[in-house]
Amino acid sequence: MLAAAFVIYTNLDPKPFTWPTAISGLIQLQGAHAIYSFGLAQVPLVATVLRLTAGLAEIGLLPIAYADPESNVRRYLIYIVAGLLVIMALLSLGTALEAHYSHISEAVYSES
Repeated sequence: MLAAAFVIYTNLDPKPFTWPTAISGLIQLQGAHAIYSFGLAQVPLVATVLRLTAGLAEIGLLPIAYADPESNVRRYLIYIVAGLLVIMALLSLGTALEAHYSHISEAVYSES
């Protein structure tokens, strides 16, 4: 995210930046598969969807960067990626709130 902010702030060409982002997206997809396959979270389905949306959004930036700025395809891809990021943000918020509550619960019940 810092790299993306730097690219936007300095008005650099985003095309080179999207290649490592897409590779990171592939790693996120592999992580989603591992979480689901091996049950690596308290709620594996939520953690899987969280990683899946992050990976697809990262991969989706690559065609956006190379698409014609005036094309409808680019606009639809931006909406899709933005939607994936909104889903990811909501799942992250829900996960964080649940973890916060869970940690408080553990602290309260461990003292008694």
